[in-house]
Amino acid sequence: MKTTRRAAAILAALSLLVAACSGSAATGSQSSTLGPSSGATASAAASEAIRATDTPAPTDTPAPTDTPTPAPTPTPTKITPPPAPTPAPTPPPAVVHGQYLLYLTSIVVTTDVTQPQAWLVKPDGTGARKIADGAATGPYSPPPVNLDAIWSHDGSMIHITRWPSCVAHISNLPVSSSTENAVVTMTNKDWLFRWSPTDGKIAYWHYSGADQVCEQNSIDNLHDLAWMNSAGGSQTIVKAHVTYRLSAWLPDGSGLVASNDYNAWYRVNLFDGSAVSLIITATKLEVSPNGLKVAFLNGGYLYVRNLAGGASKNLGTATDFAWRPSGDALAVSSGTLKVVNATTGAATTIFAFATKSPTWSPNGLKVAFIKSSGGGVYVIPASGGAVTPIPATSRATHVYWQP
Repeated sequence: MKTTRRAAAILAALSLLVAACSGSAATGSQSSTLGPSSGATASAAASEAIRATDTPAPTDTPAPTDTPTPAPTPTPTKITPPPAPTPAPTPPPAVVHGQYLLYLTSIVVTTDVTQPQAWLVKPDGTGARKIADGAATGPYSPPPVNLDAIWSHDGSMIHITRWPSCVAHISNLPVSSSTENAVVTMTNKDWLFRWSPTDGKIAYWHYSGADQVCEQNSIDNLHDLAWMNSAGGSQTIVKAHVTYRLSAWLPDGSGLVASNDYNAWYRVNLFDGSAVSLIITATKLEVSPNGLKVAFLNGGYLYVRNLAGGASKNLGTATDFAWRPSGDALAVSSGTLKVVNATTGAATTIFAFATKSPTWSPNGLKVAFIKSSGGGVYVIPASGGAVTPIPATSRATHVYWQP
């Protein structure tokens, strides 16, 4: 179509040119008068028409197409796996309270020589295992006791003390283990160890008299009241030259109850050694589990009163006793074994023979004891009933139920 228009324009231009030439010839005289303007105008118009046809009509320029930028090739990242988590330490087995009885006994080595031992056994008489030996000694060889074992207050371990060459060596045996952990070596002047309610401290006697082979047999009354951390460390002399015979810590850990050579009892402050008389004379005294009362033996009778003072209640004849963990009653040994209410004095006989070393299960439902005649450890319900004998315990001297 563009070509057609161009051809038409060219023909039109040529026609104008021919007409112009013709007009020039016919009017030659006029041309001379008018000048060349008319022919020049036609010629210019024709040229302009030709140029117009030579210039192509503008066309729409298509919008540029965006060329997509190729995505960069990702550089592979080296992933370092996180370190394997450190496994948490295996917690020690949970303590099963009341699972075992601990008893002290001895075996006959020869006619004149015996050897102390400590054993664990379940209350049904099974699972017996020896946990410690003492030194074999003759009947009169010092010290009179060369092995001691007692439960920690939480029942998780047993404190074991030996006296090789009369020097105290203390170790702890976890109830779930057969390996002792040595704690501290004392001196031949240390004796009567008592652990605090948290087992963090040990109170004891320290002899300050003349040095002898075994100070435990000394008749010299120059003793010091001392304590140290149960994990070892330096010794702290609380008070020098006292005659306190330590019985037990008070449940709140503030001090101890102790007696002197004349069985007079005191409440002793472990931090400054000061003592307050309980105004009690007794061969044995124990503080109740809640720390509010004391039970004590005097003249073959058992008494109970408030620790702070006041009147004493006579609970009848007794040779030994133990507080029930709840503190409301006591197991009382005499010619029989009784459970006696600590407030009213009401008594129930649960075993009809003489006994010693009574000890309660932590739930207060059973009592273990040693039969005085013929020996042996037995277990009986606190309400009475059938007894369970513990085999091979005829020479037992003390029995303690796991807290």
